[in-house]
Amino acid sequence: MPTQTVTNPCPNCEAPLEFEAVSSMNPSRRPELKAAIMDHSLQRAPCNCGASVRLEPTLSYLDPENKLWIVARPYPDLGDWKNQEDAAQALFDQALGADAPGVAQEIGQGMSPRVVFGWPALREKIYARDLGLDEVVLECMKLALMRNQEIVPEAGQELRLIGEEGENLVISLVWPLTESTGDTYGTPRALHEEIKAKPGPWEALQSQLVGPFLDAQRLFIDPR
Repeated sequence: MPTQTVTNPCPNCEAPLEFEAVSSMNPSRRPELKAAIMDHSLQRAPCNCGASVRLEPTLSYLDPENKLWIVARPYPDLGDWKNQEDAAQALFDQALGADAPGVAQEIGQGMSPRVVFGWPALREKIYARDLGLDEVVLECMKLALMRNQEIVPEAGQELRLIGEEGENLVISLVWPLTESTGDTYGTPRALHEEIKAKPGPWEALQSQLVGPFLDAQRLFIDPR
């Protein structure tokens, strides 16, 4: 697990804080790091001023058992998603894809590269895989939720899957930079199965949700 010590100022008082930054991880080998992503503790440091500060992700996440490969970038890079998407695809091709050695290609077989921006987006991809969800269907569900509930996220806010309760998937409005949550919505898991089984009405939308940046936000954010 490559790491390096990074010093960043506290956004509250500007005191220097040291973080142990993770550049790559395999949750099969270090499950505690996956747990730290999910409980919001990875790359977090307390400041003497009382603030709890978290370093934005710049890491690759490889889970061969679950066929998951993700590049996580800082949330402010979202506006540059197309260049970041191209870079993630090229990195995957070199590491596990078409340009990789044969043994590495065997590991990468069946994987689709992903790039995400910010901790909530990374957690969502991990949740979705753990819950056996189809990523494209999940994005359709979020768009349906926005339409049916007339949800209009504020600037700097996004809808993210944050877990499951009973028969419902729990989707919340999240501020990625602070990881704080706003309104939360319980969405029937049955809707996921319905869209997956009968994709006809969703096919035009699903055809636009392709590429490593598999996120409905690609439909709304013009890449720089």
